[in-house]
Amino acid sequence: MVVIGLSIALGFNDVQTGQLSQGINTFWSGLAFYIGWRTLPSVPAAHELPENKTLFTLSFAQVWQTTKSMHNNYGKSLRWFFLALIFAEASANAFVVVSVVFLNEQLGMTGTEIGIFFLAALVGAIPGSKIGAIITFRTNPNISWRLSMIYLITTTIVGVFVLDKGLHNVAYMWGVVVGLGLGWFYPVEHLFFSMLLPKGQEAELSGFFVYCTQILGWLPPLIFSIMVENGINQRYGILVVQIFFAIAIGLLSMLRWTEALEQVHGSEDEIVKKEQDMEDAPDDTRGMYSEY
Repeated sequence: MVVIGLSIALGFNDVQTGQLSQGINTFWSGLAFYIGWRTLPSVPAAHELPENKTLFTLSFAQVWQTTKSMHNNYGKSLRWFFLALIFAEASANAFVVVSVVFLNEQLGMTGTEIGIFFLAALVGAIPGSKIGAIITFRTNPNISWRLSMIYLITTTIVGVFVLDKGLHNVAYMWGVVVGLGLGWFYPVEHLFFSMLLPKGQEAELSGFFVYCTQILGWLPPLIFSIMVENGINQRYGILVVQIFFAIAIGLLSMLRWTEALEQVHGSEDEIVKKEQDMEDAPDDTRGMYSEY
């Protein structure tokens, strides 16, 4: 909103608007980083670095061990979730990159108008989160997350093949519609992950979650660029990017929600027994059951 307002008030062109946005971003990120760095407390290391090992090599080894552990111990749950996450995040993140090119070259929108488009998408994300909550409550996170991706595929394809130059107002409406899907997609994604998170592995798997969101982030924009550089219409390039969503939907179809929960947390009877044990335990031993 600040960038859009200043660019309109000062009459900036696309280059000047880009410089303005990057200047504000650099200042704000730098200030926040400095404050955050000074605020963080000093925490001792949880593990000692083994001899003849470096953090660089050990980190990759740990990622490999985590991957094997999920494959062997959580084959019905986290394995399919993280595989789907790799492709789903690649497609979702690529939309921001490729849509800027499409809006500028296909629809002739300026930098300020593109900023308004994404502002409209952010506004649409607010009711989208509520819609996602309702659907998730009536189904489950697995079904809801797949439905959000089907919605994003549909709205993106319809938008890129219907919109043309001169339809800027319609493009803003499209931004709101896409924002609904993004506001649905991201909260359900994190709910999905949190409900399948094993006790005691929160920090490790949260880092692995971030790792998986970045693995293929470069591939859809690269495919889009190669297609456009070879004279293929940008509309078809964006269509190909949506295939990553389709792959994620297929992977999630291999996951059965009830079985996934039981594999991570145990059956419903086991959970009830743990709760009963905690209630029946003496006050001085009840703390040992707090992990449940």
